[in-house]
Amino acid sequence: MPLTPVQIERLNMNLSLVESQIEKLVAAFYDKLFQAAPEVRALFPDDPGTQRSDLTGALLLVAKNIQDLENLGDPLRQIGESNTLIAELGAHYPLVRDCMLKAVAQVSGYTWTPNLEQDWTLVLDTVAGHIIEGAGIDRTRAA
Repeated sequence: MPLTPVQIERLNMNLSLVESQIEKLVAAFYDKLFQAAPEVRALFPDDPGTQRSDLTGALLLVAKNIQDLENLGDPLRQIGESNTLIAELGAHYPLVRDCMLKAVAQVSGYTWTPNLEQDWTLVLDTVAGHIIEGAGIDRTRAA
């Protein structure tokens, strides 16, 4: 489902804040994920630098294309195809999404609103749908 102009405007305002703190966001995401599901820590390398860099790049790609997420379908499916970690995390998708939402909320601080949470949920669900499709994961298993 495409974002409305109002959602895009809200997200763009939030993204200007989030982008300036992208490394903090990524660190908060992994902290929240590993606290919520310690068992997934074993899926990540001991030095998560590359993984963090990949996530940072993906977030920046989404930020730059927020007005038309459907144009990212092919690149996001390619991420799913090429990343074995995605297949292993697929069953944990709701948890991964919720940890990312909490990390964005943390970085957003007082500017976080219920509307932004809904907007980000839609963005993350759309992005994940393409990635999960590329990884060949049954979407019902990842929901």
